[in-house]
Amino acid sequence: MEKTEIVRKPVYKYCIGVDFKMEGNEEKVTMCKAAQQLEERGRLKTLAANVKSLMETMGWTAEHAMDALKVPESDRQTVSSRL
Repeated sequence: MEKTEIVRKPVYKYCIGVDFKMEGNEEKVTMCKAAQQLEERGRLKTLAANVKSLMETMGWTAEHAMDALKVPESDRQTVSSRL
C-alpha cells in the first residue's frame, strides 16, 4: 500500500466546490457544505452558551436573554433546544 502524506490546510482557503470521496464509501461530500455546517453548528452552540450564561448570571428567562443578544427568530427554537 502506498503511503500518502497528509497535508492539513485551512478548509476555508480551499473551499471552492471540491468534492471529497470517502474511502470505502460511494457518497461524495462537498467540502464547502461540510465546512459551512461545522461553522453553523459552532455558531448555534456559542449562542446557546451565551444565552445560558445570561440566564444563570442575570436570572433572565431564555426569551429575555435571546432578546438581549438579538438572536434571530429563525434560530430561537434551535438555541432553546440546546439549553
